[in-house]
Amino acid sequence: MVSKWKKIQNPEIFQGNKQKKSYFEGWYFKNIDHKRKHIYAIIPGIALDKINNTSHSFIQFFDGKKGEYHYFKYEVDEFHASENKFEVCIGDNYFSSKYIHIDINQAGKRIKGDLKFKNLTHWKRRLLSPGIMGLLSYLPMETKHGIISMNHDIEGCVSINNEETRFLEGSKGYIEKDWGSSFPSSWIWMQSNHFSEPHLSCVFSVAKIPFLGLKFIGFFFVIWFRGKFYIFASYTQAKLRKLKIDGNRVFIKGENKDFSFIIKAVQGKATDMKAPSLGNMRGHCFESMKSKIELRLVDKKHQNVVFEDVGKYAGLEIMDNNELEK
Repeated sequence: MVSKWKKIQNPEIFQGNKQKKSYFEGWYFKNIDHKRKHIYAIIPGIALDKINNTSHSFIQFFDGKKGEYHYFKYEVDEFHASENKFEVCIGDNYFSSKYIHIDINQAGKRIKGDLKFKNLTHWKRRLLSPGIMGLLSYLPMETKHGIISMNHDIEGCVSINNEETRFLEGSKGYIEKDWGSSFPSSWIWMQSNHFSEPHLSCVFSVAKIPFLGLKFIGFFFVIWFRGKFYIFASYTQAKLRKLKIDGNRVFIKGENKDFSFIIKAVQGKATDMKAPSLGNMRGHCFESMKSKIELRLVDKKHQNVVFEDVGKYAGLEIMDNNELEK
């Protein structure tokens, strides 16, 4: 059996086990074809709720262009995960950081496909920061988050009811994951790697986080720009100076000792997706993949703009219960 230490140091692999009473774990694959006509989010995972006897594994399939969402259920016994590397099988479907195979035939939907991922942009692991959670990776949390690839190339095809979409040169993807017992009571999440600058990707998340009987607002913002990572996070002493929500619009200002940033995001029409609550997929998550992120990064010391760009085909979730604004 793989050690807990190895799991923490490798957040992309399956972190749980099937004996847990209230637990979820899911991997999020965002795939956009070279023509930018098709956006598919594919989310394999497991949801364990032994109190209410609702445990199952699943594959969520979200067509971001059409706003169509499907939740395909499988038995817990159909979920298999490697203990040593990121490999997950659910039924006849296979998922890893380099390749996925889809073979779904449920509820009138026939989805088949094979996608290969190349030139992955991995998170740079360190002993005290094995993932985006930093030192919090070593502590028990309601939800943990992992980044597997900020940006990569895709080759392959996906067929939905015999309508085929090919992913040729110029197709791009992003992979992340979540695991724990429940999603937070309030959060905002956004991601894009489709800017005018091809070597630019970002992901931002802020949430109301319960810890040791208290609640605090924690955030991270990761930018990958021309081969360099810029990291802002609560555990690095970075600060959110302003966060304003106005309907489907979000305005954010933040900084660390070296850089400041401004985010202006506009959410497209959102789709209701399932989310975990104590291992039960009874919660809600409203996501749009037709959103826009305006991003500006400034070098404080030299007072110059590192870049200013607009991200399209952005994923954006605004799930605030009046807990996040400042």
